[in-house]
Amino acid sequence: ALWTSTMTFGLLEAVTCLRISESILLVPGPQEGEVILSGLGLLRVLLFWQHKILAALGNDEDSLEEARRILHLLQRALAVLHEDEYQKALLAGAGLPKEQQDDIHASVAHTHLFLCTIAVQHFTNIAELHSLCEPIRRSLSRNFSTALMRSLMYKLLDRGWCPKTLTYFPGELIFIIPNLVNLPPFTRNGPEDHLLCDDDSCAIYTITDESTYVPRHVHPSCRCEYQKPSLDDVSRLLSQGLVPAVVFDGTALRVVPAAENPYVAISYVWAEGMGSTTDEGLPTCVVERISKLVWETAPEGDQSPFWMDSLCVPKARDERKRAIRLMAQTYRDADKGLVIDDCIRTLCSFDSCWDENLVRIFTSQWVRRVWTLQEGLLARELWFEFADGVVRASEEFSPEELGISRVLVSLLNFRAHRRRPGTPQEVQLHELISMLQMRTTSKPEDELVAISSLLPSCVKLDILLSDSEDSGSSAAERRMRSFLLQLREIPRGVPFWGATRLTIPGFTWAPRTLTTEVSRSWSVELGVGICTGDGLIAQYLLAKLEEPVSLPPDPSTCGGEGAGIPTDIVKGGGVFVSHQSSRTTYGLVPQKAEYAPCTFDALLFLDGDRTTMGSTSQTIQCIAVALDMDSTISSDLNAVGVSADAPLRCRYVLYCDFTPFTGRPVAGRVLGKLCKTWIRLA
Repeated sequence: ALWTSTMTFGLLEAVTCLRISESILLVPGPQEGEVILSGLGLLRVLLFWQHKILAALGNDEDSLEEARRILHLLQRALAVLHEDEYQKALLAGAGLPKEQQDDIHASVAHTHLFLCTIAVQHFTNIAELHSLCEPIRRSLSRNFSTALMRSLMYKLLDRGWCPKTLTYFPGELIFIIPNLVNLPPFTRNGPEDHLLCDDDSCAIYTITDESTYVPRHVHPSCRCEYQKPSLDDVSRLLSQGLVPAVVFDGTALRVVPAAENPYVAISYVWAEGMGSTTDEGLPTCVVERISKLVWETAPEGDQSPFWMDSLCVPKARDERKRAIRLMAQTYRDADKGLVIDDCIRTLCSFDSCWDENLVRIFTSQWVRRVWTLQEGLLARELWFEFADGVVRASEEFSPEELGISRVLVSLLNFRAHRRRPGTPQEVQLHELISMLQMRTTSKPEDELVAISSLLPSCVKLDILLSDSEDSGSSAAERRMRSFLLQLREIPRGVPFWGATRLTIPGFTWAPRTLTTEVSRSWSVELGVGICTGDGLIAQYLLAKLEEPVSLPPDPSTCGGEGAGIPTDIVKGGGVFVSHQSSRTTYGLVPQKAEYAPCTFDALLFLDGDRTTMGSTSQTIQCIAVALDMDSTISSDLNAVGVSADAPLRCRYVLYCDFTPFTGRPVAGRVLGKLCKTWIRLA
């Protein structure tokens, strides 16, 4: 009890210098006589501390001293939490069951997460405090993947949440996960919907056989006839380069040119049973429901035309390509974009608070599909169907209330802020990458086509669609190669990430998909390289290893029994590397999706690593490469005189973490001098 009190009330009062009453943080629990820590009360205390106390600190010496005091306290508290989590010294010794230990650790860790996140965000940009913030940041990623996440995820799984949905929550959102425990998950047929789901897929959103896919009626018992617009009319408009729209008069669908009237573009997910083509149509009950929703968005209740791919995109390949070429125009010219999603329309309502509705949107399938990204961004007005009607997004979620959505629903955050005066309308590539994270497509080759309107203007949709056949690679890989060649100027950080890479020769440094990339890798702040047909030409810091490193088929055999390699490095298939000029030993651990035996003889680093090498405990990004020895005429790379016109050829092998090792001395491979060199990375 004393440990728990010290690690919550004691730490809060010590850090904030506030006297905190028990009535603020303790509330009755679900069981009679039970008292629990209030997340809402904790949030109120910390928001007051952040906006009233931390905001008053400046850059004077007294303020810096106060900041150092706070950061030292937090670092000590994290060390204590980490120690008890792994040694189970107090809670296990008190005889508490495992589940209760996890609950207490989760509650304490939750308190620490709030404090540390606010403090690090506030102080990290102050140069004098950066060295104190960094260990706290690393401790957060280490500690909060254990008891806190385990306790919360078990509770959510017990309540019937989908395991796949839970994988979407990034570390930054851990502070809202406890609130989800009190929210029922979305299910379509009943509480057992997600029993067959796993971390990779959700059973109710997986189309196992497209050949047997049929649209769903509004009610399972309905057997109404299908409504189909005139295929000839749709095809004629598409052949003229015009967007077709449809109007339902209660008995039939009439095709009209979309440009002649304000129209509504429907955005939805195929797996929810509304997918089809012009040739097949949709059940009358579905058409009636969509038509009614469109009517609700009209200011005077007028019957507006609407566009929906299920009714306005024919099955024939050539006509389908015409429709795809018009897709961006379709959503950009629409008067409104209307989102229809089972989770959102079932669990969002006008009576719910805005943050609960945001959580529901975040856990919906609509924000998980690549195709819906451009649909949500391009629409002039974005509307959602809620349980009690349609709502305009800008009215439900104002820019001032979108703090959580920067991480939760980045698309809404982008829409809310891009219309402010002086803010550019274009989507920067690193912003696009951020909004693509965790989205998927049923067909990988559709990814770049689905976001083509958001890509830089130098990337042409027609070239992506007409990319020539190549028996040596898939359509998705060919389109990614085409995208990179058209983009030409590639941020130098793109190869520095552990995602799955292309298998096309000359492009093994490039990502296979943008949905697993991180935005920082695509930032141009560190400069760009030039993408060519046989490699990426850019300047990097390169250092040769005195002798090549060969990783064996079994990573656990790296170094052998007596090599002194720590368990985490052995399991990762890593080796030790000695940086002699700084007298620092590093653990080089592969960060590839699938470990594979390989050989490399040099490492590539980004510019900033020249100054951090040997002077920080921070993990450094690097790439293991194999040098083309025919292009290396000297062991002294400075004497080679490589230039942009004659770069040093390297073959990309794998991306690695380069982490300082502070344990007992270990013999490692010797790393040569760092040289800034022009590289052709193939």
